[in-house]
Amino acid sequence: YRDENGWCVQCQAGEVGELVGIIETKDVTRRFDGYTNRSDTEKKMIRNVFRKNDCYFRSGDLLWTDKEGYLYFHDRVGDTYRWK
Repeated sequence: YRDENGWCVQCQAGEVGELVGIIETKDVTRRFDGYTNRSDTEKKMIRNVFRKNDCYFRSGDLLWTDKEGYLYFHDRVGDTYRWK
């Protein structure tokens, strides 16, 4: 969720939140070139997360951390299975 200033709030130990990864176009290890469909690409990106003009990739994975900082999978956002 976002705070009263519009910034995303990092989860505390024990809280469930979506895993996001920073996108930095100048760093090949943190670049996200996107999908062939621009609309699908935009759905996976979130902007102005922790500071103005930053950009993060939305993984769709919900995780939680313990007090030691270990990560645990909790669930997926949205549909888990895709039926054709």
